[in-house]
Amino acid sequence: MIKKGFDDGFKESEIGIKSLQNIFANAQKEYKNWQNLENRKIKDFIQILPQKFFDLTDALIVARTRKLIENEFGAMSFPEKEIPINEYINPENIGNLKTFDDILDAIKVNLTAYRPSEYITDEKPVSVLEDPRQREKFLVKMMFILLMKRLESSWFSFKNTVENILTHHEKALVKVNSYIESQQSIDLEPDIMDKDVIEDLEQAAMDYAAAGIEEDTDLPGGLSLGKKNPVFLSAITDINHFKNHLEEDIAKFTILKENLKAYEQELIDNKKTDNKLDKLVWHIEKKRKERSNRKV
Repeated sequence: MIKKGFDDGFKESEIGIKSLQNIFANAQKEYKNWQNLENRKIKDFIQILPQKFFDLTDALIVARTRKLIENEFGAMSFPEKEIPINEYINPENIGNLKTFDDILDAIKVNLTAYRPSEYITDEKPVSVLEDPRQREKFLVKMMFILLMKRLESSWFSFKNTVENILTHHEKALVKVNSYIESQQSIDLEPDIMDKDVIEDLEQAAMDYAAAGIEEDTDLPGGLSLGKKNPVFLSAITDINHFKNHLEEDIAKFTILKENLKAYEQELIDNKKTDNKLDKLVWHIEKKRKERSNRKV
């Protein structure tokens, strides 16, 4: 239908697809394999599709705005856009954390596991683009922004991120204790390795840059998140000082995690409701009752 039955209709085109049948057959095969995965995610399916498939869809799909359609077909009736309702609801009563300020205080940690280079005092001076301290400083800044974005999104997203950060610090502490006992050369990976967290960090970085926020120091350009940048524990000047800060972070995040688990259990037991979700449902129901301009 696309090329009047010619399987190689796009062979001589810019996208250079030799066989339409093969590309759709491969996409269907990958889709069936993806369907059998237990914890499947759309983004995982997108990643395994061949690039030629996206080249084809990009070449065929035409994005049309309302203005373009009206210019071609004349005046038409479209659903009216409503001004979005922005309503901020402070998270509160999460376990023993009664106020938003309590939650903010709970996440005021050093994030030591992500900044080991700050504990190396005899590093040679390097350019700002190659400075591991600057890179780690940027990473920690993004981690705090990510935590706030997750907290604003939902308590569940916030809980998952807290648990990921806590796990990372606990693994770092295990390595530190092993090094202290054995004095063998062990490397520490200060980077985030979880793919979901990496993607959120990259988005937070783009939002941060788009906001035009100025700092007292320049952020290094071309920084990457999630790639391995090992730091040998033997290079850390005072390993016990580093360990103490790790333990302090773990203690604070453990308390935060327990409060979030307590809040989750209260929701499960119907002793408490999610005030943010309740408000969202209220707005949806209100719109369904009052809206004259229904889409469905």
